[in-house]
This record gives sequence, structure tokens and C-alpha cells, in this order.
Amino acid sequence: MKTVFNMLGPLVNPAHVRTRLAGVWSLQVARLYRDVLADTDEQWMIVRGLDGYDEISLTGECLTVLNDQEMILSAESFGFEPLTHKDLAGGTPAHNAKIMLNVLQGNATHAQMNVTIANASAALVCAGRAKTLLEGVAMAQESIQSGKAYSSFLNLLEASR
Repeated sequence: MKTVFNMLGPLVNPAHVRTRLAGVWSLQVARLYRDVLADTDEQWMIVRGLDGYDEISLTGECLTVLNDQEMILSAESFGFEPLTHKDLAGGTPAHNAKIMLNVLQGNATHAQMNVTIANASAALVCAGRAKTLLEGVAMAQESIQSGKAYSSFLNLLEASR
């Protein structure tokens, strides 16, 4: 069940982030986030899968709202083939954590890798680290293949202890 805290959480990050990518569960929430974030000096991107996902799923088109524009993205926007809902099926929290580790170590399924890379690409564009989605895809792929993504995860884990 969605509560006001699900909506407010990403907007009141205590880390005072300057760049954010937020996935939302409805078009109404996307519009609300856009209106709230438009009055900030942050770089931001809001994503809403038009088939129901609160992320870039590659299963269908995705509304993407940036500081100064709206776009409809698809799997092809990232150079990928479309996925099916079955391709993205998760499971228990422990199973999903294993999927995340597999992605970071480059051992996940093709679909799991592509959807993660697409979302990372969008985040890299939002942060100004990549100029295009395809450049972001290349950067995300290199980060996973080189082990940098997994190493960063381990560093974050260590810092949180």
C-alpha cells in the first residue's frame, strides 16, 4: 500500500543530493515530482514505465521527465531489444539481492543486465557524466565488465558499517 512516505522519501533525502533519478508509480506522481523539483537547482530525472513499472524496464515505453524536457524512451533508445515482463520476474528479497550481486559481478541474465544498464545510463545522463543514452550504456557496461561497479558496491557496504 502506497503512503505519503513512499512519495516524500525520495524528495527529502537527508544527503542533500544535487542530482537524482526517481522512478514513480503513476503519471500523477510524475507530474507532482516535476512541479516540486522544477523549483530547485538540482539536476533531476523522473521515470515512469507506461506499462506500470516505476523504472526503465525495457518492456515498453517509458515517460522520462528531465529538468527541461519530456521524452518517451524504449528499449531501442538504449540499443537493446525489448524485454518481456517474465524476463524481469524477481522473487524474495534474498533472491533479488542475489540478482543484484550477479548484475554487479557480470553474471546475471541478459535481461537483468540490460535493464540495469539502461537505468544506469539514464542516471549517467542525468548527472551529466554521459552526453547520450548510448554513451551511458557504454560507460555502465565498462563499469560492470571492469569490476568497478562491484568494487564501488563493496566500498559503499564498508562505509555503511
